[in-house]
Amino acid sequence: MINKVKIGGIVYEVKPEERLQADDRTALIGQIDYESSVIKYDPKLSQQQRMQTLWHEIVHGIFHHNGRDGQSEELIDSTAYSIVQVLRDNHALMDAIKELDEGMEAVK
Repeated sequence: MINKVKIGGIVYEVKPEERLQADDRTALIGQIDYESSVIKYDPKLSQQQRMQTLWHEIVHGIFHHNGRDGQSEELIDSTAYSIVQVLRDNHALMDAIKELDEGMEAVK
């Protein structure tokens, strides 16, 4: 698992934390904290569940940083699952993005 991710110009630390809870004391498997710039996940999750949970929290962060808080958990989940599936099914996509970034470095 990665230990940092940048969302909307903010670098978030990614770390395991047991017994995550929402404000209403509902058990959680992941959580993004905007004030402390931390994404937490339950360390008992499998690797696949950790990655899916990380993407779920990243999507929350994307919406938050774009002024779109309050999206339904269903929308966040379906978007996160879709992103993970596209990335898993299209490895060449990441290579193309890296090539694009390397080309942009030459412009700087």
